[in-house]
Amino acid sequence: MKVQDVMTREVASIDKDERLESVLDLMRKHRVSKLVVLERGQLAGIVTTGDIADELGAIKNRGVPPSHLHASSAMRRHVPTCGPETQLAEASRLMLDE
Repeated sequence: MKVQDVMTREVASIDKDERLESVLDLMRKHRVSKLVVLERGQLAGIVTTGDIADELGAIKNRGVPPSHLHASSAMRRHVPTCGPETQLAEASRLMLDE
């Protein structure tokens, strides 16, 4: 079985410069806990609700208002990727290696 047999084709995404408030709103709208982050239409990273919680906790100690945070401040920049023709076993290995 290949990735194309089980993948989601319509993926919710957000620009890296969007405020975290907008990121959370889009997550709620799509009922997801992860979003692809784009920069000029290209993959820049991924952001999760856990990443956002970690970033909010970290900035609390630095005195930065949450309204100043953008998707880029909480996203993970290294995202394992594969193509639709990749076998599921290989895709699973890529994800588990992270």
